[in-house]
Amino acid sequence: MVKKKAKKNTMYRRWSTAEVRILKRYYRNFSTREVAEKLARTGRAIEAKAHALGLYKAKQQSWSQAEIKRLRKFYPHMSTYKVAEKLDRTHNSAGMKASELGLKKTKKYLRQLAKKRGRFMN
Repeated sequence: MVKKKAKKNTMYRRWSTAEVRILKRYYRNFSTREVAEKLARTGRAIEAKAHALGLYKAKQQSWSQAEIKRLRKFYPHMSTYKVAEKLDRTHNSAGMKASELGLKKTKKYLRQLAKKRGRFMN
């Protein structure tokens, strides 16, 4: 009879110092899903550890006219992550507001992005 090797239980693995540092850095302004993907953890694990550390999500705030003006200026030709950083907003918040306003990326920006990623566009 062949003995089966016991599987390592990765469900309750300890948090490394580096993982905690990343969680503290990104939890407030990124979605739980994005942080979970970055750390290869479940959303529940992210939420539980954040709660244990006393971390909270940024509160939603209204968009000022000045922020909307800057969003209109930057969004068409800049990555949504960079736009969000410039506006001190989350990636999701910037993307959703841009969508709400009907903003689109320029063809020039999309071509540059495709070229950078090794894809071709007409």
